[in-house]
Amino acid sequence: LLIKTTSVKKVFAEKFNDLSTSDFTVKCQDKQFYVHQRILRGRSDYFEAILQNDCIEKRDKMVKIDDFPPKVVEIFLGYFYNDVLPTVSHSIATLICLLKLADKYNAIELFDAVDSDLSQRFVFALKWPGYDKKFIFLKSLLKKIEEVQVPKITAMIFKWRSTEKDNNSSDDEQWSSLIRRNPNFAMLGGIT
Repeated sequence: LLIKTTSVKKVFAEKFNDLSTSDFTVKCQDKQFYVHQRILRGRSDYFEAILQNDCIEKRDKMVKIDDFPPKVVEIFLGYFYNDVLPTVSHSIATLICLLKLADKYNAIELFDAVDSDLSQRFVFALKWPGYDKKFIFLKSLLKKIEEVQVPKITAMIFKWRSTEKDNNSSDDEQWSSLIRRNPNFAMLGGIT
C-alpha cells in the first residue's frame, strides 16, 4: 500500500489567496488578497489583536493596507503561508518596504528575517574593494530605514566600523556627522 503525502507547508501555501476557503480579505489599492484569520493571528500580533477584539476589521472580515504597494503586501502575506522570503528576486527597495510593513503589523518573525537578509547584503556592499562612497551609502541607507529600528543592520554597521582598517580623521568626521544626524541609529547601536 502506497500512501501519497503532501507536506503541511505546501498545503498552507496553496491556501494563500484562495477565495473558496478564505474567511478574511486584505485589500491593497486595487488588489484583494483572500486569507485566513487563523493564519493572520498566528503570524502577526497586530492581526491577533484586531481579530481577538470587537474591531471593525473583525466584523467586516477585511482590512485595508493602502500605504504599501500590492506587490509588497503579497510578499508579506505569502510569507505567512509558506515561511519563504524570496529575497534574491526582490530589490533592496522592496525589501526595505517589506521590513517597514512587517514592523507596522508586528510580524516579528518576518521582520527578523528581512533585517537579517539586508544586514548581510549591506555588509558585503561596505566591504567591496574600492568602494569609496561608503558614507554616502550609509547616509542613504539610514535615511531609508530611519523610522524602523533594525537591530541586525545597526549591529552590522557598528561592527563594520570597528573593523574598518582605513580609519582616518576625515572618516571620523563623517562617522560623527552620521551619528549626530541619526540619533535613533546611535541609540539603537548602544542598546544592541
